[in-house]
Amino acid sequence: MKLFFLSLILLISFPSVSYAKGCLGLAQCIEFASNGDAESQFQLGLHYNKIYRKDELPKELTQHIPAHQLNIPKQGAQNMSVHYLKWAAKQGHTDAQILLATHYFEGIKGKIHYQEAEKWFKKAAESGHDEAQVSLATLYYYDHIKGRGFDDAFKWYLKSSKQGNADAQNFLGAMYMAGQSVDKDIVIAYAWTKLSAEKGSDSAIKLKSHLEGKLSSEQKNEAEDLAKEFQKMYKE
Repeated sequence: MKLFFLSLILLISFPSVSYAKGCLGLAQCIEFASNGDAESQFQLGLHYNKIYRKDELPKELTQHIPAHQLNIPKQGAQNMSVHYLKWAAKQGHTDAQILLATHYFEGIKGKIHYQEAEKWFKKAAESGHDEAQVSLATLYYYDHIKGRGFDDAFKWYLKSSKQGNADAQNFLGAMYMAGQSVDKDIVIAYAWTKLSAEKGSDSAIKLKSHLEGKLSSEQKNEAEDLAKEFQKMYKE
């Protein structure tokens, strides 16, 4: 299954300016990147990523890009994006690692590279990035990496959930409901799902409604108290 939430987050949340601070135009940004500046490298990777995804993006995210650049062939734009993202990712640039991993997961030249996606998501996840943690967990959850599965997915969903990530909390609730890697527990499932639903997750709202019909009044009170305790993990 595709990492349905990650591409949108990457494309919308990153700044719409294509060049790093102090970088005046594409040529100078390329110069800075060639001299080893990781942020310039990332911004160039992001710039070409927008060209690669121009048909998927709102126009306001690409309107600043000159027409002759927007006409770069789709595969050429992806190759350029990956080229610069690799430079930045190898220097430990977390956002570059995540976007690079997304390219590998979605496929380059029609070929998906799950191991490379895992490698770069994991580097970002280990640095504490909650979106990378939920993305890595999802790779494991859907059995894309041989030898990994629900246990590894649960570990990373839990880490991300403790940082307040709504997607991770929703997955964690679903795992408790189904008894995947843990004993089935609809009280804990409801607690995590409730936190996700409060952040506006549509799937969590539906799951919360489903679980409510299975809980007694006493269990629901217990779950709501538990949710408050979980929430303290990322509000302290």
